[in-house]
Amino acid sequence: MAQRSVAPGPSVLADRSRREPRDLRAGELELSMVLAADVCTTGGLKLVAKGQELTPSLLERIANYARMASGIQEPVRVYVPSQQLTEVTADAH
Repeated sequence: MAQRSVAPGPSVLADRSRREPRDLRAGELELSMVLAADVCTTGGLKLVAKGQELTPSLLERIANYARMASGIQEPVRVYVPSQQLTEVTADAH
């Protein structure tokens, strides 16, 4: 069986100029955001590597760990696409 690469494709991180870094809680994460830092449990176990674009399965995985007693290290540092930036900023106020 061929091994899948976990490195992000060039299209995910190539246009960081249209993305703004933000620190968000697990429940605030949305599709198409890109992790600016690794997501780790409070015990230090890496769950998801930085550079990954958030997909439905990654959002579910992060949410599941966030609900566990040990939890995840929050806030989570992400790059927010410019079109989502207005929504995220408005929700924070």
